Amino acid sequence: MNGTRPFKVNLKKIMQQRGLKVNQLASLVNAHLSNASLWVNGHEMPPDDIQAIIALWLGKTRDEIWEFKKECFPEIVEISTLNKKLTAVEKTLAEKLGESLKEDV
Repeated sequence: MNGTRPFKVNLKKIMQQRGLKVNQLASLVNAHLSNASLWVNGHEMPPDDIQAIIALWLGKTRDEIWEFKKECFPEIVEISTLNKKLTAVEKTLAEKLGESLKEDV
């Protein structure tokens, strides 16, 4: 991976150093065990807010744990970007629908 270690390697290493198990990680961030397992094994990236919680609890920065280049995971970056855009569109539609309903009353 161009000289960088994927986040899963760093996360696993830090968890081992701290004696943190996957089920404890899941409990810490109020997530399902299956989701935490996917993160630790590198199958999925945790959402940004959960990354921040994990980093804070481990006494690390997100960059120290998720040391990777975004270009190595273009599909993850694209999905995250699309999700943010979809959320914005949903919010706009909800606001317009609310305004429309107020006008009809």
